[in-house]
Amino acid sequence: MSFGSDARKVRNRLLPYGRRVSALRSCVQRYRPIGFHATLGFVEEMAGPYQQDKDPLLSAIDTLRDVSKLGEGITRNRTGGQPARMMLWRLAMP
Repeated sequence: MSFGSDARKVRNRLLPYGRRVSALRSCVQRYRPIGFHATLGFVEEMAGPYQQDKDPLLSAIDTLRDVSKLGEGITRNRTGGQPARMMLWRLAMP
């Protein structure tokens, strides 16, 4: 499986909700720039309580996707200074 495959499962409203939450956790397992629990906490902070509500679940996967794209650009274009992780999360914060 890949990040994209698991992200599609998160968005699939035909799957049981618990499976969709599990797919989000799989996405976090694949892309965890600050560790699994910290990344999951960050995503929940940004999106809301996704374990109980469907709207925050979709926001959570969108947040993780956006942050991962930011991270790809930062690590490719990094010229020194702060570690890419710190720059990534500072850019993602509102």
